[in-house]
Amino acid sequence: MEIKLKNHIQKSSHRNIFPPKYLENISCPLCNSKTYTQKYPEYYPRIVTCIKCELIFTNPRLKNKYLKELYTEEYFKNDHSSILGYSSYLQDRKNIIKTFDKRLKTIETFLSPGKLLDIGCATGFFMHSAKMRGWEVEGVEISKYAASYAKEAFGFKIHVGDVLQIDLPANTYDLITMWDVVEHLTNPIEVIQASKRALKKNGLLVFSTPNVGSIPAKLTKHKWIGYKLSDEHLTYFSKKTVALLLEKAGLSLVSSNHVGKYVNLSLFTDRIGLYNKTVSAIFNAAQFVLPKDLSFYVNPFDIMCVYAKKK
Repeated sequence: MEIKLKNHIQKSSHRNIFPPKYLENISCPLCNSKTYTQKYPEYYPRIVTCIKCELIFTNPRLKNKYLKELYTEEYFKNDHSSILGYSSYLQDRKNIIKTFDKRLKTIETFLSPGKLLDIGCATGFFMHSAKMRGWEVEGVEISKYAASYAKEAFGFKIHVGDVLQIDLPANTYDLITMWDVVEHLTNPIEVIQASKRALKKNGLLVFSTPNVGSIPAKLTKHKWIGYKLSDEHLTYFSKKTVALLLEKAGLSLVSSNHVGKYVNLSLFTDRIGLYNKTVSAIFNAAQFVLPKDLSFYVNPFDIMCVYAKKK
């Protein structure tokens, strides 16, 4: 059942990677409404806006059995990362860990290190950062490849599979994190509810997700990078729809802000090229005179980080 990305991506545009047999029509994942309008029909006919709650989501989307098979080793290293996955997640380890260190410093202004669960932990880089800062860590990961790497590289305890099929202990964790995960979920409310049950009374749920209501998303419209990932990004949250998500899951918003990440110049150049080829060419030329390991923190103000707790 494994999906070979290259078999589809090389034959497709950004508008539709997978053929109809892989897809299914759904109701709104947030309010269950069946009424919606197309957001950008000319460019992304499968991205729709719910008329009732205004959630933007992918419909039709990949069937769940195929979604579960999407996150193979190829997902973490491929030549089409502007459409799906990463160019080389492992090679970017240094920047990813620097990014997570920065986020942990902010989290630790809310609570001291304790027991942590990272849902969608990938290859364990965030857990590694947290452990180095005194956290007791474990993770959940649907990708067998990524989970295996995290176990072998760091010796972490990883629950492999769908988080809703894992019996997480109630009232156990001081912190639960989901980095760039919630937009991939077929059932975000249920996962947030499961996280709430697993949190201690004063614990925090912290997650990041693209902000479809951000100024960059509104200004770039159909060119926004978030839309180009419409086969893996199933929902596009705004501050309004995140608030509704938390309300339905029984959580209260503590704080939210926009976050960035450390990137190398080549990734920055690739992403800029999606919006402006001329500017991208300038940065591409600069790569020949600047250090190859140069990295810098970029905050495009279109990724929101949400802090929530039990009501």
